[in-house]
Amino acid sequence: MIRAILIINKNGNPIVHKFYFQLEQQSQQKIIQETYKILIKRRQFLCNFVEGGLQYWGLTSIRLVYRLFLDLFVIFAIDENESELSVLDVMDVFVEGLKCVFRNPTEFDLFKNVEKVYYLIDEVVQGGMVLETNLDEILRALNEQKMIEKKENPIKETIKEVKEAKMFL
Repeated sequence: MIRAILIINKNGNPIVHKFYFQLEQQSQQKIIQETYKILIKRRQFLCNFVEGGLQYWGLTSIRLVYRLFLDLFVIFAIDENESELSVLDVMDVFVEGLKCVFRNPTEFDLFKNVEKVYYLIDEVVQGGMVLETNLDEILRALNEQKMIEKKENPIKETIKEVKEAKMFL
């Protein structure tokens, strides 16, 4: 089972964090800090799996499956029942989804549009279980969500489109 999904920049600041078990905010912050300390020390040529520190997780074992993307650590924390290789595949789908949603994503894009990142996470993983790995289905669901938002708030969307159009002039 996936216990958490974290996106942390190279300075240790979390961009996104989603935990799939009950945990106090203070413990979440300690887990993020501990995870960052573990990953920042690792060399690039080492494998993308590492045992996580157990002090704050409250679990018997936790493994971190991570990938470096845009100078960000994309991390899936899993328990002993989950396969590292299958989670790495799910992570690749998630990262490809980010590339499709943001075209040429930057850390700032993810930070500015964090709700889109959470939508994407929710389309891939829910309740710690992998829900969807077909990128076309995930993008279709995200487009449906975008259409619903446009219907709910057409003025906001029109203003946003005008601003984007001015950027390209």
